[in-house]
Amino acid sequence: MMCQYVHPYWWTGDFDDGPMPSEGGRRKVGDITVHNLHTNSIAVHSAFIDLPLGWSPDKPDSGDWRSIGVRSFIDADKFRIWWPDDSSDVL
Repeated sequence: MMCQYVHPYWWTGDFDDGPMPSEGGRRKVGDITVHNLHTNSIAVHSAFIDLPLGWSPDKPDSGDWRSIGVRSFIDADKFRIWWPDDSSDVL
């Protein structure tokens, strides 16, 4: 399982402006690709998160925020992910 990010500053509204604070609302973080080795099937799940107005990572220029890690499956459609600041969310 792996996650491909959409853009280095995925939380911003206009990617050309660099690491600006979020305008709030639903943002696409990236796509999580799951490869089932038993069936050799691949599924791609888009990962979205709802952000408050003004949210920004603690170090927005850090490459750490350009990917997410999947901590565990909750069910067939939901994952628990971790962020570089050790917080987690369910997507």
